[in-house]
Parts: sequence; structure tokens; C-alpha cells
Amino acid sequence: MKKYRGLILIILTFVITYIFWIPEEQASTMASNRQYSQLIASIALVSFAWINYISSRHKLVDRIFNGLDKSYAYHKYLSIISILLIWAHKFTLKTGGGGRPEGFKPVGEGFKRTSEFAGQSGSSLLHMLLG
Repeated sequence: MKKYRGLILIILTFVITYIFWIPEEQASTMASNRQYSQLIASIALVSFAWINYISSRHKLVDRIFNGLDKSYAYHKYLSIISILLIWAHKFTLKTGGGGRPEGFKPVGEGFKRTSEFAGQSGSSLLHMLLG
């Protein structure tokens, strides 16, 4: 049991995140795809939080994962899972209609330009790292 303490703790945080999404009512198919997209994004954020915590090399990380050498493996696999979850979030967001929920005002032009710049900068950084 002590050997799997870190894995159990990570899975437990994913399950708790999912449990908080259970009360959400599902509407039409497009709305449910959007809800799944938000759930996937929430789990990805929890995974990113674990990645940051593991990379901090805190004393508790050594105890939870039975050594830093084993925590690096968790860091690696959580990174891969997080990237796949973000990709799945992007895909399900497109199939979910992508409409703006009621009560939200349209985004101004300045924010649109800023978000486009951030997206292009992020993809160019990714290409530089991978290419």
C-alpha cells in the first residue's frame, strides 16, 4: 500500500474533481459535449497542479512517492496525460457548439487580438521546442 500511495493520491484528486461535476445537469447533446469539455479541462488543471507540485521537489514529495527518482516517473506520465487532456478538451469544445452561455457579454476586440497573439506565441514556442 505504501508503494502506491502517490498514485492513489493522484487518482483520488481526479475522482474528487469528477464528483464535483456529478450534480451538473445535462441538457442537449451539444451542451453535454461542452460540459464534458469543461470536465476534461478541470481534470487537466488538477494534473498540471500535480506536475507543478512534483517539480517543486518538496520534502513531502519524497515521502508520498517513496523517493524523488519515482516521482520523476509520475511527473513524466502526468505531463503526457495533461497534454492529451488538453487536446481532448480542444476537440470536445469544437463539437460542443462553442456558443457563449447566457448572461455573458461579447468579448471586445482588444481581448480577441491579445488572445490570438497568445495562441500564436504558444504554438510557435511549441514548434521551436519540438522542431
